[in-house]
Amino acid sequence: MSGILVLILRILFALLLYVFLYWAFSVIWRDLRVRTQEQTRESIPALLFTPLDPPAGEVMRFQTSEVILGRDTLCNLCVPHETVSARHARFTFQQNQWWVEDLNSTNGSFLNGERLTTRAVLVSGDELRCGQITFRIEMEPKKQI
Repeated sequence: MSGILVLILRILFALLLYVFLYWAFSVIWRDLRVRTQEQTRESIPALLFTPLDPPAGEVMRFQTSEVILGRDTLCNLCVPHETVSARHARFTFQQNQWWVEDLNSTNGSFLNGERLTTRAVLVSGDELRCGQITFRIEMEPKKQI
């Protein structure tokens, strides 16, 4: 009888040990994921859009790795103008710089007066025209970690 009791206690102890190890690793994994997301978010310089067309609006600030500009209300930067396509342009932060690309819009995207046919790198002070709406694009410097 005592042999069976010792076996059951060993199995319970092993199960408790595995449950504890699972809990410890899951806590460490969640903490690591949260810290990585925070550092990634801080390492992306904010992208600022200033509308230049009357009536001039307020500056819109984005600090995500991707920003979609378009007429659709699901876009990050919603521009309710008939010359702007539903999904007009995409801005992505890759290779430590901001890129812009036209998403096959009807009226095209123009960076500093030139039509976008491929992805292009953005620099502070660029002007982007989507349809008949023009934005000045600025980038905030990265936060030092």
